[in-house]
Amino acid sequence: MSSPPAATTRSRRWGASPAPVTAGPTPRSRAVNCWRAGHFSVFEHVSATFAIEGISRAYSHQLVRHRLASFCQRSQRYTRLEGGDWYVVPPSIAGSDSEQAYRGYMAYARTRYESLIADGLKPEDARFVLPEACKTDIAVTMNARELMSFCALRLDAHAQWEIRGLAGAMLDALAEQGAQWAEIAGWCRLPAE
Repeated sequence: MSSPPAATTRSRRWGASPAPVTAGPTPRSRAVNCWRAGHFSVFEHVSATFAIEGISRAYSHQLVRHRLASFCQRSQRYTRLEGGDWYVVPPSIAGSDSEQAYRGYMAYARTRYESLIADGLKPEDARFVLPEACKTDIAVTMNARELMSFCALRLDAHAQWEIRGLAGAMLDALAEQGAQWAEIAGWCRLPAE
């Protein structure tokens, strides 16, 4: 009885040149075929990083629910609230009869925050009086498959206005990179079938 053929593997050392491709589909056509066939795992090997500034803490809490992404958010524990433009005003409040009251609440929260720090409280404890409207900055890295999932959920008309707007802005930023990124951004805008 003969033994089965030995398994062969092909490895590549970092820096080594891959074997030349002489024929067959291009990487782009392979990606398109994978997309059309629903084979999305190949898109897990491509990622993009976004620097997102000036979003509300409420929005950042929605964003970090996308657990396959990686995040690095500006700390309220180690940094103090500074500047006059420190909170988000929702469009439903901006220009409405409620805007003055809203801004009053924000001013009150800011005064209490500063007062607690002046009394010797650490910023990490004083931050508990701050509203979800506080602006924050966050770096986000997503692979292309998670980006597709994120956009399917967050570009939907039922998504909250702030996250819906940012999902569109993320795709616009990708499209500006041109080439394959523009194509992936276009795919992410397609309605779910």
